[in-house]
Formats: sequence, structure tokens, C-alpha cells
Amino acid sequence: MKRPSTPERKTDDKACKAETGKSKAEWFAAIDKGGAGGRAVVGKLLQTAKVDPWWITVLSVEYEAAQKTVEKDGKPKGYSICSTKSVAANAAKTWKALTTSAELAKWFGSGATMEATEGGALRDKDGVSGTVTKVRPEKALVFTWDADWAAGSTVEVLVQPKGDKTGLVVNHTRIQTRADADAVREAWSQALNALKTHIEG
Repeated sequence: MKRPSTPERKTDDKACKAETGKSKAEWFAAIDKGGAGGRAVVGKLLQTAKVDPWWITVLSVEYEAAQKTVEKDGKPKGYSICSTKSVAANAAKTWKALTTSAELAKWFGSGATMEATEGGALRDKDGVSGTVTKVRPEKALVFTWDADWAAGSTVEVLVQPKGDKTGLVVNHTRIQTRADADAVREAWSQALNALKTHIEG
């Protein structure tokens, strides 16, 4: 999977002021005044202030960074993206497309290989690699993302049967920069479109 060449939006203070009407420091002060709290509370406060959703995420993540809030591994929670797709195939066929090297290489990336067992490896020729950490056949697949972009993040793929169709949900979490999060969102959108074309073609 190649990193998409998506335009990078600026997240500096000048851009924040221009696009939201306040600097980051002013928003952080408003969050503190509103009682702070977790992301849901912060998000609601910013939503009430009619802040653009993209900036709501940026400000929520950067507020946590300013507060030096980290997870158990010592890293900030970072950004998360969710990408979904429905394909006209049963769960077994969809799972095979996700977890067998011969099928994966046809939509994920050039020369992609997958060992769909805990501890197994994911690799492609575009520099993506990872280690499978959880497998629930035809239900869920979790792996680390060790590419040179969004490095150290985690991918969870959920397979949800819906009659003669299957829903796919990709949750990509612990992404440490906004630019990587935007690139990951576009990359998974492209990949799931390619998967749908491959399965239904």
C-alpha cells in the first residue's frame, strides 16, 4: 500500500487562527474553562462552538499533548481513522481476500504477503510491514503497522456478515501526526475500493 500524495493541511497556530477564529492557546483555555474532560467532552464543546470536524480532532489531540497525556506505552493516544465498505460476497470469500497472500496482492499492494496467524507477518513491496496480533477467522484481524508512515500504529479489520453481503470496518489507531492520519484515511479508502472491485469483479 503506497502512501497517497494527498495535500497536507497545515496545523500550525496561524492556520488554526485563520480557520477557526482562535489560536490553539485560546481554544485550550476555552477547553479548560469548560471543565476539560476526555475527548468526548472536548469534542462536544468544540462542536457547540461550530468548529470544523477536522479541527476538532486536531485540537483534541493537541490538547492532550499539551497536557502530556499518554497511554500505558508512554505515547500519546494520537489520531484514529475508521474506513468502511460493503462488498457483495460472503464472509468466507471476503476473509480469504484479506488473509491469503495470493488474494491480498491483487488489491492491497504489490507483492503483498500475509501469514494470518498470531505472530505472522504482513509485508508488501511498497514498504508496509506489520505483525499479526489477533485473529478471529471470518470476524476480526488485528496487526501492527510498521511502515515508514504512521509507524507504530495499529490496524483492526472487522468482518461483518450481512446476508449475501459483508461489511468491512477498518479501525486504524495510534497514528501520531495529522498528516499521517489524513494519508491513512485516503489509503484505506483506495484499498477498500480496490478490494471491492477485486471481489465483485
